[in-house]
Amino acid sequence: MKIEEINLDQIIPYKNNPREISTEAVEKVKNSILEYGNNQPIVIDQNNVIVVGHTRFKALKSLGKKTAYVVKKDFDKNKAIAYRIMDNRSGEESKWSNKLLKEEIKLLSDEKFNLDLTGFDTSEIDSMFFKEETLDTDIGGEEFTGAINDVKMIQLFFNPNNEEAFKKAVEQISQKHNIDNISDAVLLAVKNEADNS
Repeated sequence: MKIEEINLDQIIPYKNNPREISTEAVEKVKNSILEYGNNQPIVIDQNNVIVVGHTRFKALKSLGKKTAYVVKKDFDKNKAIAYRIMDNRSGEESKWSNKLLKEEIKLLSDEKFNLDLTGFDTSEIDSMFFKEETLDTDIGGEEFTGAINDVKMIQLFFNPNNEEAFKKAVEQISQKHNIDNISDAVLLAVKNEADNS
């Protein structure tokens, strides 16, 4: 595979690209380029029309870059169309291992790395898990230990003797309703209790 660097003005976006490119997607690629460099080539056909890489092209243009890395290949018209669709569609098939993703995000968080540079925003990270800190306080003469969600500022106070039961109840609610974060599970339980009272 031969990678070339050519002038951006020579690259032609495909006018019938069926994938809509959001401003958010362009911003994420721009941030990636600024932080990590432009490490992925745009795939173009023999006429310099983009087959794969429209978002990267827009990001480079937006950054005021003059050149882009490309892989230029002779494509049959139908194969170019099919490859363009396949490349976008295959990305939708990707799934995350939530456990491994949480571990990686936590590692970056512990190192004080800017999590915006992962492409996930604060609310998405919050819905994966909440960053726990121990909270010791005295309420009404009884000591409580709990956790603070430093993103949503939700505070949960519970007696340490009930912690295991609390976690088990939240896990059951989460599994039953396919919820992947503790704050939404607790909110659902509180709403259900309020509705039934």
